[in-house]
Amino acid sequence: MTGFGVRTAYGSLKRVVMHRPGPELEQVTAQTLREFNFERPVDRGRFVADYDAMVRRVQGHRVETLLLRAILRDDAGALG
Repeated sequence: MTGFGVRTAYGSLKRVVMHRPGPELEQVTAQTLREFNFERPVDRGRFVADYDAMVRRVQGHRVETLLLRAILRDDAGALG
């Protein structure tokens, strides 16, 4: 895979790496909201649904969407 980086502040997005939220959302608690820059507790179902909608929208603009889990699937240490 090549071609990562930003060459200009203008232009069209052609490729993006995205990470689907998972169990890490459970780290956001009432005690850690500010630490993770959240204002209120996370509704995990809504958060993931919003993410999925965003992916569909990006793909609808013909942006190549690379999912981080797929990129790292052969690296067991990275997926911990």
